[in-house]
Amino acid sequence: MIIKSFYFTHVGNYRSINEDTLLVDDKIFQTKGMDSFSTQIISTQNAIFAIADGMGGHAKGELASHSILSYLRDNKNNIKTEKDLKNTILNSQKKLSDIAKNNNSYGMGTTLSGILLLKNKGIIFNCGDSRVYQIDSDDLVRITEDDSEVFSMFKNGEITEDQIRLHKGKNILTSAIIGDDKDRIPKISNQIVKYKIGTRFLICSDGLWEGIPIEKFKSFFREIISEEELCKTLAQFSLKYSGLDNLSFILLKIIEI
Repeated sequence: MIIKSFYFTHVGNYRSINEDTLLVDDKIFQTKGMDSFSTQIISTQNAIFAIADGMGGHAKGELASHSILSYLRDNKNNIKTEKDLKNTILNSQKKLSDIAKNNNSYGMGTTLSGILLLKNKGIIFNCGDSRVYQIDSDDLVRITEDDSEVFSMFKNGEITEDQIRLHKGKNILTSAIIGDDKDRIPKISNQIVKYKIGTRFLICSDGLWEGIPIEKFKSFFREIISEEELCKTLAQFSLKYSGLDNLSFILLKIIEI
């Protein structure tokens, strides 16, 4: 299997610390800001890609996001099924709780969204309000559901999906991976997806999708053919017109199965 990956992370225009961390198969990226997106060709039998968004307002959110992705990277070869994946994420929370105890930082936490690509299928996973999309015939299709109060309002028909971006309660999560001593079990959503040569996936933190109106967001994927130009547009548009939060994305394209 050969995958072409494009990735970008930036602190944004207002925050001083980037609490987002990226996992691009066996490499972890956490930096204040990339000057432009980077690319990597990956050839492997199984690959994992994820974004963890450390929870703002909590102690050491950047440590939480980095720790969770480090654990996933180190254990990816043991993940063969949805159950394996869920158990690995739950074990990563236990590791985070140990780190929180050692740093006297109970409450440190992170969201987690990504995809594990195996030979004939992908397992998409999510906890929190980062997202995974599939680009299907140049249409952007959201696969994950946010674990947030406002997303529940959207599902109940109280607000539109685009109104989620601007709602005053948008940052109230109903599930996240938290390091504490309360043995809280996070809600972890998994979904099997099929892919073929040319299939593309987008993983992004809320700092990206919240900063772009949905129809504008979708128009980029309908109108821009080149992945390089698409990534450039996503990064530049977000920083110019939003950048209220840390923003990160990973764009994947299946080159060979």
